[in-house]
Amino acid sequence: MKKIVVIFILFVLPYIAFSQCVAQLPNDTVIKCGTQTSLHIQLPWRTINSNVTTHLNDLFFTNDTDGYVVGNNGVILKTIDKGETFSTLTSGTTETLNSVYFKNSLSGFCAGNNGILLSTTNGGTSWSNVSITNLTSHIKSIFFINESIGYFVGTSGCLYKTINGGNSWYNVAPVGSSSDSYNGVFFSNLNNGIVVGNSGKILKTADGGLTWTPLTLSSTIDLSDVFLVSPNKGFIIGSNQIFQSLDGGYSWMSYVSYPTIYQDLCFQNSNVGFAVGYYGTIMKTIDGGTSWQKELTCTTNEFMAVCARDSFFMAVGKNGSIAKYEIPQQIVWSPNINIDKSDPFNPIVYPFSNTNYYLNVLFDNTPDIYDSVSITLDPFLYSTVNDQNLFCGNSIQLSSETEWFPIYNKRIFSYTDQYFISPDTGFVITDDGYILKTTNGAYTWDSIAYFGVSLYSLEFLNPQVAFALGSSSLFKTINGGLSWTQLPISTPATLKSVDFINSNVGFVCGGIVDINGSSATILKTTDGGLNWELKHLTSGYELREIYFVNDTIGFAIGSNGTILRTNNGGELWTSIPNSNIAYLNSVHFTNLNDGYIVGSGVALKTVNGGLNWSICQGPFNNSYLCSVVFTDSLTGYILSIGTNSVVVFKTTDAGLNWTTHPVDGVSYIPTTLSFPTKTTGYLVGTFGAMAKLEIPVETWYPSNFIFQNSDNQYFAYPNQTTTLNVSAVN
Repeated sequence: MKKIVVIFILFVLPYIAFSQCVAQLPNDTVIKCGTQTSLHIQLPWRTINSNVTTHLNDLFFTNDTDGYVVGNNGVILKTIDKGETFSTLTSGTTETLNSVYFKNSLSGFCAGNNGILLSTTNGGTSWSNVSITNLTSHIKSIFFINESIGYFVGTSGCLYKTINGGNSWYNVAPVGSSSDSYNGVFFSNLNNGIVVGNSGKILKTADGGLTWTPLTLSSTIDLSDVFLVSPNKGFIIGSNQIFQSLDGGYSWMSYVSYPTIYQDLCFQNSNVGFAVGYYGTIMKTIDGGTSWQKELTCTTNEFMAVCARDSFFMAVGKNGSIAKYEIPQQIVWSPNINIDKSDPFNPIVYPFSNTNYYLNVLFDNTPDIYDSVSITLDPFLYSTVNDQNLFCGNSIQLSSETEWFPIYNKRIFSYTDQYFISPDTGFVITDDGYILKTTNGAYTWDSIAYFGVSLYSLEFLNPQVAFALGSSSLFKTINGGLSWTQLPISTPATLKSVDFINSNVGFVCGGIVDINGSSATILKTTDGGLNWELKHLTSGYELREIYFVNDTIGFAIGSNGTILRTNNGGELWTSIPNSNIAYLNSVHFTNLNDGYIVGSGVALKTVNGGLNWSICQGPFNNSYLCSVVFTDSLTGYILSIGTNSVVVFKTTDAGLNWTTHPVDGVSYIPTTLSFPTKTTGYLVGTFGAMAKLEIPVETWYPSNFIFQNSDNQYFAYPNQTTTLNVSAVN
């Protein structure tokens, strides 16, 4: 590959004073030459004129053009042009209408307060009242499985079914439910359906409504809606929470979400879905509910309902609000120079000269968007015999240090540990239970496992055998991560680190922190993790990492400056005196004698096998030091977090001197370093923080303008105007 190093690129983006209703382009950005940045664009939901100020409560589209909206005061609106314009239909009622559903293009129902149920057979031209004896409940939601079978739910235990297309309805509510209030109903097939309501109420049927089973939710919040992607996978919403089930509703996982009160949700397919609520909030997922991102909207009105069609999405809400997002027909970036457009919403650019990137977003109905991003390379002023302005691609600085460059991923995870078995193949674990794998040097990642628990430590014995440790769980693979088996491990401690000496002998460590203080725990296995024996339990601190230099000598470190050492394979642990009380995070040895420990504001070194430790002087300035790795006896790296910045400190003389290397483009808390080889390194951290270091073999040319001094430093003749380049081969 080819690189120019130690040269900065300035992105000069035209200032745009925009509201939330304008497409957003990135702010001004500065990157180093040879690195990359994302030109992320976000398109807004635009406001559609409903011609009413009444609260709108639900909507339904029978196809990509024809749709219906219902609301308070008996309002029914219809569109025949994909929601661009709406006309008002005559409903014959002033009751609040809460839900609308059409069985086909002509026949549909509107349901609302005080038992009102309207039907049409002519596409809304006329509506008739469907009378149901003694029904005075507020109907909140209506749903049809096919043209014959449907359900509606509401207050006072209202749960009704039809098997003749809505001509007649009968009560299928469970006995004793008259005080329940139901808000949403959804069926994935003829038999399997779920009803949700207030106070965390969830009912499930597996026999088409003949019987209903109460399901348990770890919350008593009022639930607003339910949507089933499949018989096993479904979502419910309530208050400010989104819940997902992967087992047909028998268990639910809650997602941290945006501060709003959710009212409705809808999925376009198994991956793309929306949840809407107060303050104009629309949340979107593109990964099947694993993560949710807030959309740009043009209102603070409460959204009550959302639907998703193939070419557009629409939401309706209070005060006549209607918002529409149209999927672009085409997104065009030009010129096609130093740009990766595999994701047109997030193109990655890596220019080496001044470039204007032009954006053209084409729609069917929405006005097309035309914009541009001006990328300018910031000149360096280099003082020699004759001062010169030098640009990326013709730098005069030949003695250079290759820097870390950020890697941007489409999905945002908080990475807790990593392990690379080669420069290209590696694994990361996340605090929400995922294991990801890359085979192309961290540029793309695939999820290979999900356990639903926080994972903290990853250990590979070889490319096939590995262990992933959670707070109280341990998982093992013997086929390179293709499948994982949970191993039995029982301890009240929160486990933080795992280290295996061989396929049989391994250790985990952690601690218990509660109102009574803290206590450290070390467990040992001699049968590959099937059985565990407590080897250390002491109060007053917790342990963060365990590390073995060889089969007999190991270390465990943690809070209050704790350093434990064993010389008999972990059977007995001895506390090593240490005057520093910092929280220690990481330990690494280059041989049996020389080792390093880093922690909160401190780096320590030993030269006698860990019997004594001294402070390692460096430009750390009380930084929080997260991880330490050495690639040989002299060259080492320390990962740290400073004030709104991530920094890697490097030594090439076994810790006597350290140089500072800010990691541009990464600002979240880092966790670990990994070096599969001397020339390739990775760092990961929270909120998608990831960066890579590639140390190349450099050759400068043209050689006739370059000379080398006695210290093997390279210089160019300062009065030359020739472009100088470096070939960097990894």
